Amino acid sequence: MLRLLDLPDYTFETWHIVVGVILGIVGAILTLVYGLMRKGLNRLVLPLNRMPIVRNTLGGLLLGLLGMALPLTLFLGSGGLVVVNNGQVQAKLALPVAGLMCAAPLEQVVVWEKEVNQAAHDLGATLDHPFMALSFIALPVIPKLKLTDQGLVDVESFTHVPLFL
Repeated sequence: MLRLLDLPDYTFETWHIVVGVILGIVGAILTLVYGLMRKGLNRLVLPLNRMPIVRNTLGGLLLGLLGMALPLTLFLGSGGLVVVNNGQVQAKLALPVAGLMCAAPLEQVVVWEKEVNQAAHDLGATLDHPFMALSFIALPVIPKLKLTDQGLVDVESFTHVPLFL
């Protein structure tokens, strides 16, 4: 069992109530500020709905400025597969391009992928390609179909879907 519902030991103290009330008030104030900012931003952007070319141009300009200001945070330097055991990295496969791709030669990427899968198997993973299954679990663009290590699966009827008709 995963023991997800085990709660840590807790000792009640009176000051916890005071802190809870203060945090609740701060949360309510931040919610109000967020709502006012969103309302103001909507009022500012509303005239652009009648001018889609201007709206899209400004959106691209802002995204470009963000990319110039924060180049490594926009589609680079994030993503990858890592197997960790007791704080020690057992194997890794960096995917620095959009968190999906690697610029290394295909042969090297295949070696790294095999190392990552083997490290996962050494820790008890039973799927042939555990990271492939994890990569498609939360893919929002495929709400009905999921690609698993067993093939393409219709998750509503729990049946395999043929890849070729």
